[in-house]
Amino acid sequence: SFSDGGTYQINDEALRNHCQQLIAEGADILDFGAESTRPNACEVDDETQIKLLSNAMRVLSDLKVTLSIDTRSSVVARHCLQRGANIINDVSAFGDKEMPATIAEFGAQVVLMHSRGTAKTMRQHCDYDYLIGEICDELSLRVNAGIDAGIDAANIIIDPGIGFSKTNKWK
Repeated sequence: SFSDGGTYQINDEALRNHCQQLIAEGADILDFGAESTRPNACEVDDETQIKLLSNAMRVLSDLKVTLSIDTRSSVVARHCLQRGANIINDVSAFGDKEMPATIAEFGAQVVLMHSRGTAKTMRQHCDYDYLIGEICDELSLRVNAGIDAGIDAANIIIDPGIGFSKTNKWK
C-alpha cells in the first residue's frame, strides 16, 4: 500500500507501468484506495471512490497480482469485489455496519485495522490506559462481528493501526 499523491495516475500507462515495476520487485498484493486516511483528511463520497477505483481496476485487471481495495464503504467494497478485487482493507474495522455481510457474501479476505474515530477526529482519541490490551479488545469485537456475519475466520487479517489514533506519548 502506498500513497502516490496522484504521481502514477497521470495516465493509464503510467499507472500500469508503475504497478508492473512493483510486481517485478516482489509485490504480491496491490492495495488501492481513493480516500486518504491521513490525519484531518476529508471524506470522499462513494461515487467518487468508485469512479477512481474502477479505472485503476480496469487498467490492472489482467496483471497477475492480488488486488486489495482500501475503503471504509460497503458500497465501494461491493462494487470492487464484483469486478475482481480479492481483499478489502477496512481502516474502520467494520465502521460501516453493512461491510461484514458484504465481505461474507463474496467470501473475500478483509483487513481490519484498529483506529478510533475518523481521519478528522482520530487525534482526539489517543488516550489509552493499556494500549495493546485495548487494541486487542476492540479488534476482537470486530473480528467476532465478522465471524457472526459469516466471514471465514481464516479470511480475517488484523492490523494494529500503528499511527492511527495512537501517539508515542505514554501516561
